Amino acid sequence: MPAVYIHAYTLLSHLGDNPQETLAALSGRTAAPCNTAPGALDEDLLEESRAWLRETLPGERITRGMITAGALILPLVKKLAEVPCGKKDAAALVIGNATSGLLDVTSALSDPKPDEPALWLDLELGRPASLLARAASRFTPVLGPAYAVSTACTAGAKAIAEGARLLMSGAATAVIAGGADILNPFTDAGFRALGAVSRTTARPFQADRDGLHLGEGGGFLLMTASPAFGGVTARLQLLGWGETADAHHISAPEPDGLGAEAAMRRALELGRTDPSEADFVLLHGTATAQNDRAESAAVARVCPGVPAASFKRLTGHQLAGAGAFGASLACAMLEAGRTPPPLNFPDADAAAGRDPSLPGIALTGPGAEPLEYRRILINAFAFGGSNISLLIGRTGETSE
Repeated sequence: MPAVYIHAYTLLSHLGDNPQETLAALSGRTAAPCNTAPGALDEDLLEESRAWLRETLPGERITRGMITAGALILPLVKKLAEVPCGKKDAAALVIGNATSGLLDVTSALSDPKPDEPALWLDLELGRPASLLARAASRFTPVLGPAYAVSTACTAGAKAIAEGARLLMSGAATAVIAGGADILNPFTDAGFRALGAVSRTTARPFQADRDGLHLGEGGGFLLMTASPAFGGVTARLQLLGWGETADAHHISAPEPDGLGAEAAMRRALELGRTDPSEADFVLLHGTATAQNDRAESAAVARVCPGVPAASFKRLTGHQLAGAGAFGASLACAMLEAGRTPPPLNFPDADAAAGRDPSLPGIALTGPGAEPLEYRRILINAFAFGGSNISLLIGRTGETSE
């Protein structure tokens, strides 16, 4: 397939917005922040975005979800603006989101006039994309398509694949794509009704796991079809992706992971990569009984022996932002060189508590050796049987 180059990336979670510090926390080299609720963002990280949107969008309702996405997009918009644009240049913005303005709407329902029509505009899934694109025009005049992808927990990763298609079709010469979501009581209640929320914290692939815990944040990539951007040659590349829709059940994965397997194989095939050549798998790993079983089965068939881990034990499940966060984390790992990997099991007790009934995959634990990364596979799965895998690697890492 035509090459898609990654020139910059951002990520945001309970662990902060620094890729190196995030990777250090996930690999157990530093302690995770403990001064906020599990999965919640440090509000200080949103201040610049909040000020930017209030200044550039006077009179508009600015939701916390928009501010969170803006915190991820703003650095990439500024980088895009550093490069002179031609008359035929067009930059696209593709945002994956699932909750939109749910927090703001549910918070406002106690207002004496909850039927105010403008309030319900916050629920429009495409609204953040159009308003953030308008705000971005302060920095760059070349914005073209701007829209949202909403496929629940695959949306951010699918936005990245959608951005790649825009580049390949010529509809855009640069793309900012990814996803973000925030906590809100409506989504939390929905997962609790399904019995999918942990009483403590997520423990992916452990025998005593009792569900997920929700988190905030996500990730975005700045991509073009050219290896050079602003006089700098890209070191990272979106090598491939695979998307499937098994439609097994509205809220449960296909038990044998067949749709997930097909997505992984397609991503590797498109990236001309043998499964044995993948250096790491960033798992969806929500710590629900059904997800972990289905994903274990798929990974065991596709990438047996390849080191793998879920990052959600520390970040929480970021919904539409999860797959995009994984993509940005993969970029950080690839740029880090030889470094300790993210740990699925943070300590010996967790490793000893691994669920023996699950198909065996190479989950990382304490004492994991540093790895040199060339290609990383990222999984994201969602309600309705939506599956996507992304393959990101260093430039020049495809096999002929």
